Amino acid sequence: MAESPMKTYRIQGLSCTNCAAKFENNVRELEGVKDAKINFGASKISVQGSATIEEIEKAGAFDNLKIRGEQEQVTQKEPFWKQKENIKVVFSVILLLVSWILDNRYADGSIMPVIGYAAAIIVGGYSLFVSGLKNLVRLRFDMHTLMTVAIIGAAVLGEWGEGRPSSSYLR
Repeated sequence: MAESPMKTYRIQGLSCTNCAAKFENNVRELEGVKDAKINFGASKISVQGSATIEEIEKAGAFDNLKIRGEQEQVTQKEPFWKQKENIKVVFSVILLLVSWILDNRYADGSIMPVIGYAAAIIVGGYSLFVSGLKNLVRLRFDMHTLMTVAIIGAAVLGEWGEGRPSSSYLR
């Protein structure tokens, strides 16, 4: 019986090496998969077995990974600011800028910049924060958990500007 060949796929949205390892393990556990090897730097996964792109993508649903064939090119349909999922990023940046201006203009400890920073964190980082809290409770540490701890720490220390979510982790 001949072994099935390795098929290579491109991965879009891979955020950290821990997530890559989790994704690789999830793919290995799929029915019909004999082996899977991930190349984090190239954002590719090689799969030996009969899994479909849809099944592989489902294995990466925890990090909203998108899978496509190795030769398939990425075509961005709309600019960043017009993509529906990025509206919260734009709104969060606006809140952050307004809060920063207020913070620099009124150095008397006004509550308005704090409210603005908190709103920017909530709007821009809500899904990351919820995911990070769930992981923290389960003692699973990944990039979402790290960012959640950083946001909480920044808020506790009163360094609201440091707690803003990074745009690469907003979804």
